[in-house]
Amino acid sequence: MSDKLKKTLIGEARILLISIGAGLVFTLLFALITMFYAADAQADVAASILRFHVLAHSDSYADQELKLLVRDAVLDEYHDVLTNVDNRVDSITHLRDELANIERIAADVVADAGYNHDVSAALSNSFFPTRSYGELRLPPGMYDALTIRIGSAVGENWWCVVFPPLCFVDEAQTELSAASREQFASVLSESSYELVSMNNSDNGVRVRFAVVEWWQNRSSDSDSEIFIAQN
Repeated sequence: MSDKLKKTLIGEARILLISIGAGLVFTLLFALITMFYAADAQADVAASILRFHVLAHSDSYADQELKLLVRDAVLDEYHDVLTNVDNRVDSITHLRDELANIERIAADVVADAGYNHDVSAALSNSFFPTRSYGELRLPPGMYDALTIRIGSAVGENWWCVVFPPLCFVDEAQTELSAASREQFASVLSESSYELVSMNNSDNGVRVRFAVVEWWQNRSSDSDSEIFIAQN
């Protein structure tokens, strides 16, 4: 093999290695940017809302109906307070103070229905899948929530947003009222509200939501849960 050919091959090999290295760096940077954007976007939404989570004892019809009875009793009891609270912190503070009473209300419903399931109520930080409320769609990820467990708590669960108070919006509605949309928009940053609004026809926004959804589902542990410290 001639020296000229050797030099040519070495030069081409260097170019190939540099190209591969540049590609790897670009891929790594893209992955990091995607990771940080997805995490920050979901965290911004999560930091602005408080969710409500009721876990049924099982998937039997009776236990699923019991879950809804517990949900209705708690929401009926706290309707006035939760629909008039001004901010997320006040919602958390009030519900933390009321945990014992919330647990009692839920336990009474369970007992009145003829069951002896244990019932617990807590404020926790848990993984939630993608969920739509009217034209609002929340990305998956970790969210603070009022969580009620009935019995084994392994049945299909029910969730909503307690601040802003979307729990009190009829689930059959396909469109939120102007007041509900305005309240939700008021607690989110402009970019976060743009992200969760399904009325947005911007393909770029849809792509960003898909990125957040993909990353959160890929990176989050759906069994993870952290209880919010009691003060």
